[in-house]
Amino acid sequence: MKNIFKDIKLPFFVLLAFFAFSLWLGFASGMNHPKEARMLFDKLFATFSSLKEVNIIAMFFFIFLNNTLKSFAVVLLGTFFGIVPMVFVAVNGMLIGVMSAVVLAEHGSGYLFAGTIPHGILEVPAFLIASSYGLQLGKRYYLKLKYKEPFKPFLAKVMEKMIRHVVPLFAVASFIETFITMTILRSL
Repeated sequence: MKNIFKDIKLPFFVLLAFFAFSLWLGFASGMNHPKEARMLFDKLFATFSSLKEVNIIAMFFFIFLNNTLKSFAVVLLGTFFGIVPMVFVAVNGMLIGVMSAVVLAEHGSGYLFAGTIPHGILEVPAFLIASSYGLQLGKRYYLKLKYKEPFKPFLAKVMEKMIRHVVPLFAVASFIETFITMTILRSL
């Protein structure tokens, strides 16, 4: 873990604070506007309702590929001066906050924690690490444009770190979400 944070400590903690604020903002909005939060919840989960009919292995691969592809997109789109990683973290924080408010109101804290903590403890840091790499890429791209500093070697290094550190986190988080979190929620 030390190698992961060596280069991204500052962006990671900035994004963590930004995520926490967005999460709180989404949660407060969901609690203050429960009808609108429920409508958003229903819209988001209508997209995934067809996945209930998919076998569990396909579900694992869908979750894993979805998270992995989004994280690589966030990293690469970080070249636009780090805007996309910031927006990604803010939107996801707010959505998780709103969804948490709905689940808490309808099912209680036990269900909320059982549905988020087992896989979220790996998934959220993985997205924050990827977004941190995206911020770094934005900074490096700016330095390339302004001072003609090399960019491609840094991009290759970031992609290698993504494959070595972030992809395995998503694999484990997806496994937990598919096989453990879903089982726990069905038993509640």
